[in-house]
Amino acid sequence: MSEMREMVSQDYRFRILRESQARADKMKLKIQDQFAHGGWEKAFNDFITDLVTFPCAFVKGPIVRRQRTLGWKTLPNGQTVVEPIEKLGPEYERVDPFRMYPEPGIEDFNEGYIFQHHPLTRMALAELIGVPGYDEDAIRKVLEIGNGQSWINEDVELIKDEEERKYYSYMRPTEVFDALEFWGKVSGKMLLEWGMTEEDIPDPAKEYDANVWVVGNYVIKAVLNYDPLGEKPYAKTSFIKCPGAFWGTGIVINNFFVGGGGMGGNVGGNDYRSGDNPYGSKVTNVSGTPTAADANTGAGGVGGSTSSGTGRSGGAGGSGVIFIQYLS
Repeated sequence: MSEMREMVSQDYRFRILRESQARADKMKLKIQDQFAHGGWEKAFNDFITDLVTFPCAFVKGPIVRRQRTLGWKTLPNGQTVVEPIEKLGPEYERVDPFRMYPEPGIEDFNEGYIFQHHPLTRMALAELIGVPGYDEDAIRKVLEIGNGQSWINEDVELIKDEEERKYYSYMRPTEVFDALEFWGKVSGKMLLEWGMTEEDIPDPAKEYDANVWVVGNYVIKAVLNYDPLGEKPYAKTSFIKCPGAFWGTGIVINNFFVGGGGMGGNVGGNDYRSGDNPYGSKVTNVSGTPTAADANTGAGGVGGSTSSGTGRSGGAGGSGVIFIQYLS
């Protein structure tokens, strides 16, 4: 009798284990599908590029957005045709470090508020109509008035566009709206004024974790933070972290002349230059003294001058040398 009971028990545990594994496999497939459709791979690749370039790298998600995809429709005659459909799904994106504005003095996202700047084209803003959480009337009013007051310095934006080789961006015919996304504590009274219900905001005197979007003088979105712990949908890190600070330190690769193509390498003391990064940190000089060999990596050209003032004719051809400088 005990042997029979043990066999039944083992069979029952095996069925539970098999069913659990099947559910886990289905969930794994669903997560992979959401990552593929939500742009996770591109967001992470861009995040890695920012990590080795800027003092901080940011990735955001998951954010529920409207997605267009292909579907199938059966006509009355029985013919099946392709039809575009829209659905809501999670998405992931890299966030430009120049568009993040954390509360002064904080070390982490969850210690205070944070703003993200969204340059939205007229079409992108119109696509927010009908998305849950957004105020359709406010969006239509903004579209009717046009791009009015902006909270962003246009001169800074033009300089940024020039550095990113987006030349003549000021001549762009497409209308762009500056939207500010806020994550942080907001009083219940203000949330009620922005359209939230008393069911969501039972006490106007309390502070609530909220997500608010502002375009000009119009609040186009005001919702509570959907995370039960009030955490923000951002992740950040730095190549070199600075304890106690929000911003860390990145690295810069300076391509000092490294020879090739018939010219000798000219790697001398004058080639080690200092400069400013976008955040005001100085680029320090490369430590160490270059050697004559370093100065002659190029192919059959003029000899390079080293820090000690010596030099010689260019040696055999080579791929060159890239010196990496760290930001301080």
